[in-house]
Amino acid sequence: MDASDERENDYLRFLRGMRADDSNLQAPMPDLSTTQSSELDFRTSFVGPDGLPEIDHDGAEFARMLLAQAEQEQKDTDAEAEEAVAAAQAEAEEAAAAVNGVLQLATARVRPDFRIGRRTETAPVPIRSNDTFVLSKKTCRYYNKERERCKRAATGLDGRCAIHKLSQFCKHPKCNKFNQGNGYCIKHGGGKICKQAGCNKQVQGYGYCSGHGGKPLCPIEGCENKRMEGGYCKAHGGGRFCQEEGCKRRDIGGGRCISHGGGKKCQAKDCTKVDRGGGFCKAHGGGKKCEADNCKNWALGGGICLEHKGPGKRCKTLGCTKYDLGGGHCIAHGGGRKCVVEGCEKIRQVNKRCRGHGGKVMCSIPNCDRAAQNRKLCKAHGGGKLCQHEGCTNKQKGKGLCIRHGGGTKCKQDGCRAIERGGGYCKGHGGGKKCSYTYCKKWVLGGGYCDDHLDMELSHPPEEIPRMTTNSYLTSESVATI
Repeated sequence: MDASDERENDYLRFLRGMRADDSNLQAPMPDLSTTQSSELDFRTSFVGPDGLPEIDHDGAEFARMLLAQAEQEQKDTDAEAEEAVAAAQAEAEEAAAAVNGVLQLATARVRPDFRIGRRTETAPVPIRSNDTFVLSKKTCRYYNKERERCKRAATGLDGRCAIHKLSQFCKHPKCNKFNQGNGYCIKHGGGKICKQAGCNKQVQGYGYCSGHGGKPLCPIEGCENKRMEGGYCKAHGGGRFCQEEGCKRRDIGGGRCISHGGGKKCQAKDCTKVDRGGGFCKAHGGGKKCEADNCKNWALGGGICLEHKGPGKRCKTLGCTKYDLGGGHCIAHGGGRKCVVEGCEKIRQVNKRCRGHGGKVMCSIPNCDRAAQNRKLCKAHGGGKLCQHEGCTNKQKGKGLCIRHGGGTKCKQDGCRAIERGGGYCKGHGGGKKCSYTYCKKWVLGGGYCDDHLDMELSHPPEEIPRMTTNSYLTSESVATI
């Protein structure tokens, strides 16, 4: 039996609570105050108050790990000593070469050679560089997938740093994911379980899964949707938006909307359209499944696939290239699926009914029969689109903003950024009210008369103005009567 096997047996006897040989017990105990931490005898440091070893894991495996660590540290120490000797020899060789060079130069100056004009070329003295990283025995023993060793300092008995220590990784064999709780990663059963009785899902927040309130809710009063990016749910303006500058559409994949290249692409060859379902765009059969019995193909339009619809029938209206969505026509020309109410020829919207027969999403306010616009509310109850400026509750007037924050139609005057108040111009450029003169349709700043009729009115005496006004009123009344 060699020395390593004997040492391993001693460790195993100690860790399993067995009595060691008398010869080993009579050996002098090491001085713990002067001995290095790496050379301590663990038989004197793992004993509890009851005389038994305080070990809550497999002793044999721990003993093998300690022995392997000691052997590796010895190898590292020997390697460092060899490298230090090699470096010292290299430095000595360089110094000797430098001294020889100086002596040769001095000799050449005292006794010039007859070949003084001939240039003698000598090979340069090689210089050893020690640019490679030298690992010490206190370096972390973790290797990544590229077989590169971690350069952090080892802090534990397993010879690893705080990031790569064994307790940080999943206990499942051949799994290199991090420990998320109970010694395992999420895939292998780690992490905390939802507090809800009978629920085995992972905790998302507050001790519960996302289905039982583990995610924060939208701050809008009465809204029970989950909060997303931006602090609100999707219905109230939260979520991700397209990263294209100036675009306010939703991000459907890749950080962009459909118009700017977001989302999955159709699997058909040379097709760059967006996948609408089943891996294909609508033109190649993507979208909803065919409504024919026992058919699992994707519908092209109108709920029917190409096999049951024929070679993609087109709208019968002359000049229309859209697909026939029912009844021989496209939606714009009266085609499509009809309302299920008997005698109704309108296109179905929701619940197989048209809007007139209840085929629409209704306002969520009790006793309100109006159609919902946004946030499940009608316009009267705040369902209109709000200004996208942070903290603003005004309604949009154009470009996603209210008038105060730059929304609405701008004045036609060159260089004017004011809001159009009537006639295509702002108040400063004649927008707003029309000329007070009869049949004049010009816009006047602040009301009154335009430039063409202002001089005419000012030329009349003040007492004639009421009479002219009366005549203008009577004339307008007579025209209206006719």
